[in-house]
Formats: sequence, structure tokens, C-alpha cells
Amino acid sequence: MNKKKVKKIVIAVGVDDVPREDTLDALRSRDSVRMALVSLGYEAVLLDITENDMAAGADMILSRLEEESPDAVFNIFEGFSDDSRAEITFAEILESSGIPFTGNGSQALEICLDKSRTRDVLIKNGVSVPYGFPVYKMSDISAREIRYPSFIKPLSEDASVGIDEMSFVTDEKALRDRLEAKLKRFPGGLVVEEFISGKEYAAGFFGEYPYELAGVSLLDFGNAPSGMKFLNYSSKWDRSSAEYTGLIPGIMRDDSEVTREMVSDLSRKAGLALGCSGYFRVDLREKDGELYVLDVNPNPDINKDAGFAKQCYAKGLSYEKMIMKIIEIALRKK
Repeated sequence: MNKKKVKKIVIAVGVDDVPREDTLDALRSRDSVRMALVSLGYEAVLLDITENDMAAGADMILSRLEEESPDAVFNIFEGFSDDSRAEITFAEILESSGIPFTGNGSQALEICLDKSRTRDVLIKNGVSVPYGFPVYKMSDISAREIRYPSFIKPLSEDASVGIDEMSFVTDEKALRDRLEAKLKRFPGGLVVEEFISGKEYAAGFFGEYPYELAGVSLLDFGNAPSGMKFLNYSSKWDRSSAEYTGLIPGIMRDDSEVTREMVSDLSRKAGLALGCSGYFRVDLREKDGELYVLDVNPNPDINKDAGFAKQCYAKGLSYEKMIMKIIEIALRKK
């Protein structure tokens, strides 16, 4: 009787010389995913990618993959602190290899990283987003209608990078001062949006359209600590900060104004418009009973204590079963 061959999974992650909290978090994910895969009976091999590796080019990375000859790649590579677009480049390398890999393809990653392009695609497909526009230089706001309060976020960053107390503005002077300061830090551009003040939702999904719902989380800022109006970088990544423990999302089962079905239906529509697959999360906020998509996050954080995992726990999926689902979706592409 032939013994069933153990499938070999390479776990790919970016390693920074000077990491941020969010890039360090990817290393925690790497270790949690490895342990889960081993417990599920897979052979798990680590592939740490440095900026020097990426600079050496695709052939070198493809050579390292060929040496391992994996059945699939568990892709936790999210770029580097100073190069978010490396995430797209790495996905393109994986696509060229022909090896199945977890999560989203390079096209979805590229669209979702560009918040202005994301807005345009969603609007074209009938998905409501907050009123807003891109800003590349100060003169870009001269002929624009500004709806206050407004919110400023970097055009081409994820993981809430650049979201801080200076992101929320209530008047023109503050807007101009903060845009000028933020453009120096993010010369690739910013997005100015009308601030949506209601409850915040996050819907997580698996697979291909129409997608399997992992769950819907709810944040009610009416119950938040004084002055807290939105989640910033610290609230997501800095465990020592007051913001991190100030407001914890709960799993949504029903709501008097906006139903779980409304949230999941609009989120599915957004995922389809942007070409998402594998696993992803859609962030929304509500105002006067209307939902607006704020962001779409392909390949969100899947640590054991992350929101996506908590949605799965509420659904009855253990961490190991969540990881198994993600890797089996990838293996079906083979």
C-alpha cells in the first residue's frame, strides 16, 4: 500500500532591516501558520524574503522556490516598511512560477493598494464610498468641494500606515496644514474623504465570488473612550497604546439599523469589483442608515488574535481549520 505523500508548503514572508509593528506582526503570522500547517500534517518550510533578495530579481527568488519544489506557497509577504509595492511584485513572481499560492493575485493587490483607483472601480460598479478625491500637491484642493469633517489617508499604503490624530480635520486651516505635513511624508499622494461618523463594520471572506462569509465585526464608536472617532495605526498594532485596548470589535449578529446581510452583500459586491479571492476583508461605516465602503484589504492579518481569526472562531472554525481552508483554496487552483 502506497503511503500518501505529505504536501509541502513554503511560507513566504518579508523581513525588514528596520521593521514597523505591522511588519513584525507578519513574522508572528509566519510562526502561527507554520505551527498550524504542521499540526494539520503538512511539511512547512520558511522562506524569508529580504529587500536584498527582491533587489536581486525574480530569477533568484524563483530559484529558491524551485529548490524547495513545494505543492503551494502560503503567501504572507506584505512588502517592506519602505516599499509596500513589493507585495505586488512578489505576487507577480509567484504567478510566473505556476505554483499555487494563498490569497489574492497581483492585480487585486495592485488595485487595492491604490486608494484612488479603488474608489474609482467601486464607484463604477455601484458601490457607495465616501465623497473624496486624491491630492498629489496642495493646489489639488483649490477647486474642490470639501465636506467637513474630513479624513486624510495615504494614497498607497495599507495596515493603517499614516492614520493618526492628524487624519481627522474640521476646518480649512487644519486641512491645509496637515496636508502639507503629510505630503512630505507620503509624496506619492493622499486621499481626502468626507468623514463617515457612524458605526464601523468589517466583513471577512474566503474563496471566489460569491465568497464564503467568515463573519462580520462591529465597532460602535458611541461606546468608545472619549475623543476616539476612528481606528489609527496604534489602535491596530501598538499593544502598549491606550488606543489598542480602547475599543474592541465585537462579532455582529444583528443590528437595529443596518443588517448583517446588508453589510455582507455590499462587501461581496466590492470584493467582486476589485477581483478579490482567497481571503480578504472589507471595511465599511454607516451614516443615516447608508453603508459606505472605506477600504478593501486583500490578505488581511491572520494572526491568532486578529479580527479575521476572531470572525472564524465565532463561526466555529479553529485557527487550524481556518489555515486549512485558506491552503485548500490555493491547492484547488493547481
